Amino acid sequence: MSEDFAAYAKRVVENCKTLADELQTRGIRVLTGGTDNHLIVVDLRPQDLTGRAMEVALDKVGITVSRST
Repeated sequence: MSEDFAAYAKRVVENCKTLADELQTRGIRVLTGGTDNHLIVVDLRPQDLTGRAMEVALDKVGITVSRST
């Protein structure tokens, strides 16, 4: 693994942790309580949002998601 890739991977994880923290402060339930990697699992049911609606909205701002039912 190159030094550039290692630095990139570290930033990805840092950004994911920041996103998970911010989602939680805004009342979004992060099922994993945070993250130690590049993945976050959230429960959108209390916000009356669908995974499909969020997938479309997040795609528009460059965030790739995988939704499940």
